[in-house]
Amino acid sequence: MTRSNLHQIDHTCQLMIAAGLVKSQAEFSTDWLGQSASYLSSSKAKKRNVPDALIVLLCDRLEMRVQQLRWSAVMPVDGMDRQSALDRTQAALIEVKSFRAWQIAAQTTLPTSPIRIASFVQRIGQAITRR
Repeated sequence: MTRSNLHQIDHTCQLMIAAGLVKSQAEFSTDWLGQSASYLSSSKAKKRNVPDALIVLLCDRLEMRVQQLRWSAVMPVDGMDRQSALDRTQAALIEVKSFRAWQIAAQTTLPTSPIRIASFVQRIGQAITRR
């Protein structure tokens, strides 16, 4: 299965709802993505992928929240104790960071379009003939 930004954002949203970190998809869209309340539901309905910048923003916000829960007087969500909120937020952060690492690795692998593959093979051939 091909992973997409939309799939990952939706997966993280569902994980955070199940963990009690957000109450709804609308809350996730506004509080964690900085978008309108209908952003995620609209993106899913239209099968519209979300920009890489939103994955990075989500990762940054989760990291910031983890640090706040570790070191400051931020109140956990809905009476959840600080350690539970920290553990659940870290789990969401690990999911997003893992996806981001996979995404970066995929961008640094061999080219995938026929034109890029042909160009890559040509450069290899040129390098071999120079030896």
